[in-house]
Amino acid sequence: MAPSVRLAGSALLDSPRSQESSERPLTVAELAAPAVMTLHLREDPGADSVAVRLARQHLVPVRQRRYLAGADASSRHGAHDTDVAAVGHWAAAAGLRVRRPDSAANTVDVSGALGTLARAFGVGLQRHTVRDVSTGAITVFRDHRDELSVPTQLDGVITAAFGLSTRPLARPRLDVLPRGMAAPYSYTPEELAAIYDFPVLADGGAGATITVGIAELGGAVHRADLAAFTARNPRLRVVEEAVQGWGPLSDPFGPDTEVALDWQVIAGVMARCAPQANLNIVIKYAPNSERGFTNLEASFAADRRDYAAVSTSWGSPESLWTPAAMEAMDHAFQLGALRGIVHTVAAGDNGSTDARRDGRQHADHPASAPHAVGCGGTRLIAEEGRRISESVWNELRGNQGATGGGVSSHFPVPRYQAGAGVRPVSADTRLCGRGVPDVAGNADPLTGYVIHHRGVDTVVGGTSAVAPLWTALFALMSESAGQRFGNVLPALYNARGAGFTDITSGDNGAYPAGTGWDPATGLGVPSGRALCESLTSPLLQVTQRGSLRVPAGHELG
Repeated sequence: MAPSVRLAGSALLDSPRSQESSERPLTVAELAAPAVMTLHLREDPGADSVAVRLARQHLVPVRQRRYLAGADASSRHGAHDTDVAAVGHWAAAAGLRVRRPDSAANTVDVSGALGTLARAFGVGLQRHTVRDVSTGAITVFRDHRDELSVPTQLDGVITAAFGLSTRPLARPRLDVLPRGMAAPYSYTPEELAAIYDFPVLADGGAGATITVGIAELGGAVHRADLAAFTARNPRLRVVEEAVQGWGPLSDPFGPDTEVALDWQVIAGVMARCAPQANLNIVIKYAPNSERGFTNLEASFAADRRDYAAVSTSWGSPESLWTPAAMEAMDHAFQLGALRGIVHTVAAGDNGSTDARRDGRQHADHPASAPHAVGCGGTRLIAEEGRRISESVWNELRGNQGATGGGVSSHFPVPRYQAGAGVRPVSADTRLCGRGVPDVAGNADPLTGYVIHHRGVDTVVGGTSAVAPLWTALFALMSESAGQRFGNVLPALYNARGAGFTDITSGDNGAYPAGTGWDPATGLGVPSGRALCESLTSPLLQVTQRGSLRVPAGHELG
């Protein structure tokens, strides 16, 4: 056997164990089944990396930035042809087939019998059966305990490989009230856009075309709900697309509610603030696995559309991700930023522990990715369009959830947080790391969002609603400014609170709210028009230039 090395980060650091689970080796028949893996390759060593190009982009004022087209992102930041050829030779010798997706920047797909793939990467596979203690639902998937191996000559060339594991990775970040329970306060997306003072486009946005994306790991659009909405708002166009040939797959008692919430929050905000604009909402679906989720996010940067923002309302504790998958996800967000895309991600609905029962605090990923805008949740009390009070969403005592938030155990403190004087400290380890969330918005299901789901008005909460709310805001601000924002996080933190209402009361468990940034509600909730002015002001750009100078040999985190 040829010499090989372990592929760092390709297995869980702390595999979860449960009394309600069992496992066994795969059978001969199961190992003979066809399978596909996606291999991530290093960027061309002779070209500027994505991180270096982003660092340069940050030094350019927002109004002067030029973003890459989809084809340019692939050609400038793809793997070198010699690396692709080397992987192809090795795969062919191992009995595998190789295909380089046309739209992918630095990945190749390899296919073959599952057993052949497992041998090529030096791992054994197990079939897991897990029963959810709270719901009784049974989940069956395959996984591997050990890190993958790659040939020595490909050490550093292959940076990650996904597809052997089909372990479900994420859950939607929404909270629905139990049947028969009424929300004392609730708001339509249009009402929240008014309360948060979102900018209204001149002439209703007449002549403008706004494109946003939504990432989903399940569910489908209910056609009757969409037809009812478009009858009142004929400029809305919703497109559903499958990634890896998967979805949409309707599940009326599961992710369908998530899909309805996501597109209706965006569409509702736009109906108030840009009623004459052409609104394109592109919803993409992929399997709920590391391969599916990372390919899903990367697909937005790779296609030919100019998205203003993309919303993701799925996630799970960092401890349930492999390190390689977290890095691959953030790389997808970096590519999106080079294309001008702002990625907004829900920060979780189960407080600072993220529903883990190990006595520790957990940040939710992909909200913890340094190039995603993590979106936390509040409890908003407003009447007649006027805010009366707003605090951290925490209804854990009533079993109605709480905003996620905390400190990453994987990603270090990004420069945009450190440069703003933000040094997030873990309540467990007292170590510093990437702090989550960055921003917040109404999320408590007891003060939730009114949507029309399967013909019935339904009140839904969760940070799942906050991510599309911010996606709509970024899209409005981009259209208003005549410029997309890309990686907007340095500008948000350099704004020093301008355009935000700080939330200073409440907690999400281990982390209390306080003056300035905190790991419960981030920088605060938006004051939309003021934030738009702040992000595009010349004064902020001067500050941005000074605070984001990148020394030689260093890259932005």
